[in-house]
Amino acid sequence: MTKERSIITFSSTHDALQAERIAREAGIRVRIIPVPRWISTDCNMGMELPIEQKDLLRAKLKAKCIECNFVNWKPEKQ
Repeated sequence: MTKERSIITFSSTHDALQAERIAREAGIRVRIIPVPRWISTDCNMGMELPIEQKDLLRAKLKAKCIECNFVNWKPEKQ
């Protein structure tokens, strides 16, 4: 069974890289990914993380004024 995940999209590559640094400093396990085609975004770089850590990371990014959008998804079984 696959677990639901969150994908974060950004308006710029700079914001994506800053968010990755903030997440790692907070001990949040993230993975930089290309944004899936079904998600519309200005930047083709996104970040994947466990859905349980979404609220914590959202608060940390908001405090640093990093604009982003969160999308929940459940990957297909591979």
